[in-house]
Amino acid sequence: MFCTQCGTQNKEGTRFCRHCGEMLERTGSQSAPGAEPRPSPAPPPSDPLPPYQPGMYVQSAYQPPPAPYPANVPPMAGYENYKSKVVAGILALLFGYLGVHRFYLGYNGIAIAQLLLTIMGLFTCGITTLAACVWAVVDAILLFTDSINRDAAGNPLRN
Repeated sequence: MFCTQCGTQNKEGTRFCRHCGEMLERTGSQSAPGAEPRPSPAPPPSDPLPPYQPGMYVQSAYQPPPAPYPANVPPMAGYENYKSKVVAGILALLFGYLGVHRFYLGYNGIAIAQLLLTIMGLFTCGITTLAACVWAVVDAILLFTDSINRDAAGNPLRN
C-alpha cells in the first residue's frame, strides 16, 4: 500500500503512513467506487539540520574546573573571621560525636551525619556512636594539624 501524499510503501492494513503520518486511502469496499482521493493538507514545514562542517562538534581543549576556593586568600572585605581552629578542635574533642564542631565551621551536612550516627547508637548498642566518636577524634587531629584550615564559606580559620 502506497501513500498518496509522499509515495512511501506501507504494510497492508496500516491506517497511517509511517513516513508522513497521512491517513492512507482504503481500497475495495471501504472506499466509494470512482471516488477521488480527498486533498490532504501539506505536511508542516520542518527546518532541516544545518549541514555538517568539519570541526563543528569538536570540543575545545580540556580545562579543569576551578578550585572551590583559591589558596592563601584573605577573608572577604568587611568579614571578620571569628572562627578559630583551636575552638573547633576543642569542640571536636568534647562534643564532636554530636557534630558540634562541624556546625561551628558551617559544614551542616557532615554535622547532621555525625549527629544521626550518635542517635542510631540507641538502636545499634552504641556501635555507631563509637564510630561517631572516632570520627570526632580524627577531625580534632585534622584541625590541630592544620589539615582542615577553612570554614564552609572558604574563609581561612585563625589560630
